Amino acid sequence: MLRPVVEPVPEREKIMSPAQSQSVSMERPSPTPVARVVHSLDCSRALSDAICEVVVGAGGSDGVAPFDLARTMVLVPGGSIVGPIERNLLARARHRGTPLIAPTIVTPLMLASRFVAPTLPVLSALGSRASWREAFEEVVAEDPTLAQRIGRVFGTDLRSNLATDRATEFRAGDDATTALSAQARARIAARISARMSRIAAECAAAMLSLQEIAARADLAKMPEIATKIETLARFSTRRDALLTRAGVADRDAALRDAVRARRLAADGFDRIVVLLADPEPVQRALLAALGELGVAVEICVHTRESIDREGFPLLSSWEARSFPSARIGSDAIRMADGPAEVATAVIDLIRAIPEPRTTADVAVMTPDDESR
Repeated sequence: MLRPVVEPVPEREKIMSPAQSQSVSMERPSPTPVARVVHSLDCSRALSDAICEVVVGAGGSDGVAPFDLARTMVLVPGGSIVGPIERNLLARARHRGTPLIAPTIVTPLMLASRFVAPTLPVLSALGSRASWREAFEEVVAEDPTLAQRIGRVFGTDLRSNLATDRATEFRAGDDATTALSAQARARIAARISARMSRIAAECAAAMLSLQEIAARADLAKMPEIATKIETLARFSTRRDALLTRAGVADRDAALRDAVRARRLAADGFDRIVVLLADPEPVQRALLAALGELGVAVEICVHTRESIDREGFPLLSSWEARSFPSARIGSDAIRMADGPAEVATAVIDLIRAIPEPRTTADVAVMTPDDESR
């Protein structure tokens, strides 16, 4: 039997060029878009069991064996549920007495590497932070005014960190008579590069760039915020130039740009089963593009209330909804020191339910399979 494949994202990967991608696509017939399917999961069952019911349930159609899932991908929110899904599928196949050709199980971080074809080597997360740091040091050396503005955005006054140690000279301006110490420089650069890396990743996940956000007309109503974003956009432009000179691409930006340009390779999969409560816009756009390429996308939800046609939450509905605190009062919340104590407390609460009681009267939700 084949085991499900869960691989880390390669730090640097180079796939086909646009010309190669175009030549391949010209040889294929035009794909037929596939309608989105939304499945309602059974809340009374373990999550791994409920998702496997969906994964295996479609088997057998079109003459495909139920447990031949070689061209099926399962997208899950985190790696902790992968093991329970594997064990459940194996148990089902063993019960049916048939071999299991397991699906590919991935998390959101691993999704892009399966479909996106970047045209340049892609930086790892660590490489991305290092590139922001190098770009910041270039700005400090070449454009002190911009460096000061970047520092103020992140609450750092670069001039207040000036020291008189000429041995560690790091000039902050042409007319400066002091120098930034090596220790202060490293601390500031590390903090700013980490935060810029996170900000840029969040922008790319929203299918935007800092430059595009800075160009929005509605920012004129918020001049203070507009000034900060304009500063970050200029910083991002400097970093983009650095990546261009190095001949590499940012991972998150490469995913955003590939989805926009429909530079995708979907040959390996016919079906994607999605278990994500609220995907990022870039993930939604990727799944929509794959549907246009003929990949069947199936969304698993626990409720069909306040979801859109794609099976994901309607933000306007959820943002306007307040949780009725009277439904679960403070006296219903119990504290425990650890998982074992939680289990003991749950058993005590069940025993406290007046008899007669049956399993149909009680439902217990657990965060993972091991807690069961």
